[in-house]
Amino acid sequence: RLDAAEAQQIAELGGVGLGGNVAEALIARTEGWPAGVASAVRVLGASARTGPMTDAMASDVIEGLSGQDRFLATLFDEQVLRRLDEADLKMLLCASLLEHVNGSLVDALTGATDSSARLRRLAAPGGFVITTDRRGESYRFHPLFREALRGMLEETTPPEQVREMHRRACVHLRRPREHSAAIAHAAQAERPDLGADALAAQLPQLIGEPDLTALRDSVDALGAGSLNTIVPLELCAALLHGLSGAVTLAGSSLRAAERTGWSGPVPGGWATVDDAIAIIDGSFLDFGEPTERILDAARRAAVGSPWITIAQYAAGRRSYLAGDLATARGWFELATLAVERSSADSTSGERLIAALSWSYLAIIATDDRQTIDAGAALSSVSTLLDDPHWYERPVVAPLHLAVGVVEIAADRPADAERALAIARDLAPRSSSTKFHALIELTRAAELRGDLEDARRHLAAAEVIAPGLLGCELLLHRFVALDRLLHPARLSQAALVSPITDGEMAVLRRAPTEQTQVEIAKALHISINTVKSHLRSIYQKLGVSSRPAAVRRAQALGLLLDDRPTAADQPSEPISRGGSSPG
Repeated sequence: RLDAAEAQQIAELGGVGLGGNVAEALIARTEGWPAGVASAVRVLGASARTGPMTDAMASDVIEGLSGQDRFLATLFDEQVLRRLDEADLKMLLCASLLEHVNGSLVDALTGATDSSARLRRLAAPGGFVITTDRRGESYRFHPLFREALRGMLEETTPPEQVREMHRRACVHLRRPREHSAAIAHAAQAERPDLGADALAAQLPQLIGEPDLTALRDSVDALGAGSLNTIVPLELCAALLHGLSGAVTLAGSSLRAAERTGWSGPVPGGWATVDDAIAIIDGSFLDFGEPTERILDAARRAAVGSPWITIAQYAAGRRSYLAGDLATARGWFELATLAVERSSADSTSGERLIAALSWSYLAIIATDDRQTIDAGAALSSVSTLLDDPHWYERPVVAPLHLAVGVVEIAADRPADAERALAIARDLAPRSSSTKFHALIELTRAAELRGDLEDARRHLAAAEVIAPGLLGCELLLHRFVALDRLLHPARLSQAALVSPITDGEMAVLRRAPTEQTQVEIAKALHISINTVKSHLRSIYQKLGVSSRPAAVRRAQALGLLLDDRPTAADQPSEPISRGGSSPG
């Protein structure tokens, strides 16, 4: 095996000057094979006769170097292939379809039973069949050697036979960690249905990968969105688009799946197409699937189904948005169990769903004024998502939302606004998550006494509100905040002199146990300003004390609690046993 310096020396003998980076690229492409280096130098020399050879031109030539070039193909034929018996050659030709080679996979392609023994024999030191593990069970081919074999295979084998081998490879590779190869073979076999089934079966475990690009490329390679709709493929595409924040594309895929009229179970683990659509919508989208339909779909998700954790999260999320916090808590707790029971064996997808569920559990705990539980829930999230790239993805907007909600409860509005702004910006346009983030931004701004900023956030939320269905909790909070921030529309009309924004900020803290000094510190105003505002508030409300001012303001509708009360929630506790919540 040659190194880069030796490649430069050979190039000089051939009249070609190579820069260090280009020489490194040449060694990488040929893996230091001397004949490969010499062949590349010949090609470079021929190109140099037509004009000056730049490093960029040399890099293009090297990148385009192929095992099917006449000179290299002849070398392989003379030095390797003619020395093989017919069975070995047939095996290598078939195995050239594979990126990673092992005996059982080659047996599946060829129908043979002795491929492992043949591969071990051919994997001699310095050869073109290379062992990739210590046990000698996995192999790869020198890239140029593989290309030469692929060329021979295409010349000597009917296309339908090649497609059949790809089909067999796809079927054999439909297991965890092999999904990409299985999907690639399905595309080569012109069987997108097999690729879609393979993707659907593995996608729940894969959605937690920090980079979804490869999965989206797989969906595109299989023809998602084409006229010949494949239901599992469109459902996978919808889920991936939803995770990526591409709501319009997700909706198109869901509608395409719905139009097929497919009845019965869907390959990949869905009970029905309708259940799949309901669960995907409930998890990451807001197209208005009825809450009860989502809950029914979650109840039908079979234990052991790859989609059960996502179904539980969908039921929890929609129950929360509908205002049923007790039921939501039960579903979210179920969604975290897959990680709690076997954290070492949990998949990235299960960890993602558990992290999102813990985020909502933190929000619910804050709504219930259980700040210790909320902090513990957020700690669970940080242990599950330890890659910083996670926090830049649209799907984790609920995590930033939860941080903001907890910071508001701790009376740290500035910290809350930083987290909530990230949630707002990550969340898809016109989504319930963006609406929720804007509501919480309104509360944070109001908490620090900037009612003008609060009204600006509320106005942005008002644009989204008409398109949201099944979000009774958030819409209730929106109405409450609207009444608080625009009191002149309602009860303030009965006052001789309306309460100003500055006075309203102080009045909103009157029901708390904060002292005047603490109110001044929280609102970044002086203690004298607080005292002045309180005197003015008492005069305008016709009272003489802080408790009386609170009672009078509540009676006028100037003070509203926008959080759910116990009366709004079901009295039945949710069991964490074998039955599903709801």
